[in-house]
Amino acid sequence: IYSGGDSPYVTNYNQYDGVWYPEQPMFEMRRPMIASDLSAGIDLLASIDLHPVVLHTNVGYHYFKQNFQFTDVRYGTSDTVAVDMDVEDPVIHVAMGVEYPMSGLTLFAEAEWRHFLNRDYEDGNGERYDDMIIIQPGLRFPVGGGFSCDVVGAFGLDTFDPEWSDLGHRFFQQGGNPTDETRADFAPFPEGYYPAMGVGVNLMYSGTIAAAPGTGIMSGTVTDARTGEALEATVAFPGNAIEPAGSDAETGFYSAELPEGSVSVAVNSPGYIGVNETVQVDGGVDFTNDYALQPEPGTVMGSVTDIETGLAISGATVAATDDPAASDRTGTDGLYEFSVDEGSCAVTASASGYLSTTESVDILSGDMVALDFQLQSVDFEPIYFIVNEYNIQSEYVSVLDAIAENIIGNGLTVQISGYADDDYTEEYNQTLSENRAEAVFDYLVDLGVSASSLSTIGYGESMPAAPNTSAANKALNRRAEFVVLSITN
Repeated sequence: IYSGGDSPYVTNYNQYDGVWYPEQPMFEMRRPMIASDLSAGIDLLASIDLHPVVLHTNVGYHYFKQNFQFTDVRYGTSDTVAVDMDVEDPVIHVAMGVEYPMSGLTLFAEAEWRHFLNRDYEDGNGERYDDMIIIQPGLRFPVGGGFSCDVVGAFGLDTFDPEWSDLGHRFFQQGGNPTDETRADFAPFPEGYYPAMGVGVNLMYSGTIAAAPGTGIMSGTVTDARTGEALEATVAFPGNAIEPAGSDAETGFYSAELPEGSVSVAVNSPGYIGVNETVQVDGGVDFTNDYALQPEPGTVMGSVTDIETGLAISGATVAATDDPAASDRTGTDGLYEFSVDEGSCAVTASASGYLSTTESVDILSGDMVALDFQLQSVDFEPIYFIVNEYNIQSEYVSVLDAIAENIIGNGLTVQISGYADDDYTEEYNQTLSENRAEAVFDYLVDLGVSASSLSTIGYGESMPAAPNTSAANKALNRRAEFVVLSITN
């Protein structure tokens, strides 16, 4: 038998370990098809959602009763014995599983342990066969139409020895007369051993299970709007007794079961501007809602003063070089403050009659950076324009002649800034301010100033020198100013 030959009751093949014959024991297969006369049990299942990982624990007690009726034959002799016996097996069953949902995929793994309380026999060599353990990793992915597919691997960690499932036949073959109690120690396990290894594929339909009537599953990702990277965020539902969902830090994935109807959603992550909206949930319908959060801007603030007198400079412009919208104009106290996106930023302070100064700062989302400027004075008076015009007035010819002479003589690099009052539309006033700066540019070039030493910018109505509340104030806002950027001589 054990050398691979045939016997009166076991035929050996290369393809498998053996075959049943009526009323004769089969003991060389790992999973013999032996039915239990009686089986019962109870299991307790607990699941914990840790967002996004889900843990499952299963603890139970099972009872199996098997009946064996056969004639044991001592091979090579005429000795036989009739066996009719019941084998009872109380079993402790423990299983643990983990699920890790990802975008379009769920990873899972399960470990299961069975301990047979009556199989505590030890054969004198330290070997026991009262435990079975199996590990089953796998992945689940949707295939459409509410169907999903599981691909599962199975790896049995127990040791299998056919002699421990032969119902004591080896003792009878050796000339002994084993008792029913001895034979019970070597009875096949109910339902057999776990497989040594295997692969399984399961197809499931989960359309009616994923969401009960009157609810819907909302899922999606939370990402950084600028980089697209995943964010760890809280997806809450104000006004509803629904536990907030947390998005995964690595994938940004979240999922929540919501009641049918209008549901308020609040998405927040530290350092980012939160999103608040209302979604419409249809009962039994799953849907996707992705959120891209904008980083909170940083704040740059400080003062602009005269380097010689230490006095505050009123009307100075402080702006991010790469983002003119991120800017402010100092008041009589010389203070400024504006918001700017996270990252490295060049900030320039300029004022009429002063050399401009540029400093670099690193801005973190939500942080405040103090940056003070001290400017060197170079006094150029602004010139003014008639309503809705950008022609140079005769009264400013001598002013521009003196400015041209100063630029050429001292090797100055000058920025010409154009402005407008708030008459007409913002778009019109922006163009008008640019035309005023260009008119001054052309005039100075005609006087011999190198075009490469001049630059222009228009601020429209965004930076008034005085409130646009009267005709006199508006006249002060229709102007062109000169900012000295550098001095060569």
